[in-house]
Amino acid sequence: PLLDDLISHTRVGSMVISPDGRHLAGVAYSTWTPVILVVDAETLQARRLPVPPAPNSRFEWRRPIDVHWGADDVLVLDFDSLESESVDLKGRRLARLGEHFLGRLAGHAAPAGRVLVFSDLKDGDVDQVDVRSGVRQAYRIGLPGKPIHWTFDDQGRLRVVMMRDTSFWSERTRISNWYRADDASPWQKLQDVSINEDYWIAARVLPEPNQLAVWSREGRDTVALFRYDVLARRNVSLMAGNPTDDVVMASGLSGPSVQSVVTNGLKPERYWFDPDWARVQASVDAALPERVNLLSGRPDGRVLVASYSDVDPGRWLLLDVPTMSMREVVASNDRIDPALQRPMEALRYRARDGLETPAYLTRPATATGTPSPMVVLIHGGPNVRDTWSWNSEAQILAAQGYAVFQPQFRGSSG
Repeated sequence: PLLDDLISHTRVGSMVISPDGRHLAGVAYSTWTPVILVVDAETLQARRLPVPPAPNSRFEWRRPIDVHWGADDVLVLDFDSLESESVDLKGRRLARLGEHFLGRLAGHAAPAGRVLVFSDLKDGDVDQVDVRSGVRQAYRIGLPGKPIHWTFDDQGRLRVVMMRDTSFWSERTRISNWYRADDASPWQKLQDVSINEDYWIAARVLPEPNQLAVWSREGRDTVALFRYDVLARRNVSLMAGNPTDDVVMASGLSGPSVQSVVTNGLKPERYWFDPDWARVQASVDAALPERVNLLSGRPDGRVLVASYSDVDPGRWLLLDVPTMSMREVVASNDRIDPALQRPMEALRYRARDGLETPAYLTRPATATGTPSPMVVLIHGGPNVRDTWSWNSEAQILAAQGYAVFQPQFRGSSG
């Protein structure tokens, strides 16, 4: 019976909160078939959203794979048929958007209800589309190579683009970063390096003229967030960094200061510089200890908490901040009993040359000090990594009496 539970499929794969905090939406699975759920945030009543039929008979087999909010009352659905559509809260199609959703325009002055989508995923063509009308603005860059990263200012105008000079990755591939001050200015090349060299990635166009926030590890061992001066073509100051862990995400870059950053070491951690969010995070972590608790929503209204740990594949809870009351919405897989899972230890060991190597260890439920056979799980890549989270393979082996060791060897990301 335990093995049946450990190999059971995920029941709910994602959950996101609407900008106004009135609804939640997510992808659930019914006997492996994905469906869209919409949850009333007041009552927590869930209903299945009818998915509009494929407009082309060639895609009758398509299935929804992800859901996003395009506006307070508009959902964006990504399908496995390389289609992205917007629907209202009754599941009625509003517009065909493109091949894949990229994100909402994040700037405070960006037009409402506008999203970025791939119009051609293979060629890297991106459009800005109105989720209600389908009216679009195409970005055709006209630079050599294939665009692989785009950065916009607060008004939703394209300002930075990263190009790859080949259609595939190879040792000869080169990466270039280009910038323009406004729509009428020509593109200027800021960086051109080999794929084997370190290059920066633009995170946001800052409010100050000719200033960018970029991800870089120039002069350091871990990725950090820097302020980059376009005129000087160099990093001018450190905005946020950690000596041992990569900084992998930041929020609030369009304002006067960084709102939060997330590091991705042995365990992910979020550091809030916004005092309201910091208080909410501290309260949630106190209520849900020994877990990773990811917050989204509004710190003065409703906050969706995505919470997981090494013994729990995850669950979503809804916090009402004014009353500080929290209710569970749904579990990712309610067949997994956290009390029957084995904890995953995060540790470091020294290699022969002294390098500290991070690793994870899951011990079986045997008597303390009793030797156990060990399985060493080597991840692929090498530029990927394992994470501190519930791991079905490790749990299955631990349930059979094995210790499971997962070293994050040289070349692992994070």
